[in-house]
Amino acid sequence: MMRRLLAAIAVLGLVCLGVSSSVAPRIEPTEASWTHQQPAGAATLSAATVPPVANLSCSGSLLLGRLTITWSHPAGTLPRQGYQIQRFSSPTSNTPTHTFTVGPNATQYVNSNLALLNTTRWEVRTVGPGGWTSAPWAMQVVQLATALSCTPESGPRV
Repeated sequence: MMRRLLAAIAVLGLVCLGVSSSVAPRIEPTEASWTHQQPAGAATLSAATVPPVANLSCSGSLLLGRLTITWSHPAGTLPRQGYQIQRFSSPTSNTPTHTFTVGPNATQYVNSNLALLNTTRWEVRTVGPGGWTSAPWAMQVVQLATALSCTPESGPRV
């Protein structure tokens, strides 16, 4: 008796499964589109560019083991949040090894952690509202056993 009941339940389950798959509608692909057009009114759009630092220069002292990077505030009225200084392990590296920030009124950065016999690239950027940054102004720094050479590029990278 129990076997017959289980067999009947199994058959009923298979029949229900077969009926439900043949009765259910197939999913059809649909494309939707909207045709309502709303012309723009007298809207204006404005954008600001974060200006790069000006007059980038640098000097160094191997005796003191330090590099001083100096710049002027950029022209323009966009409020500055500060400046970002990045150090790269080589002139061709794309990934900074260190990132330093200074306040909006700063005009120099002093690094006293120089390694001898090394060539690095430094980039200075203005940080504007919302963390947006300007184009970088880069410089090459060559540290030898007897001298330190610092050469800024001719201007900011565009």
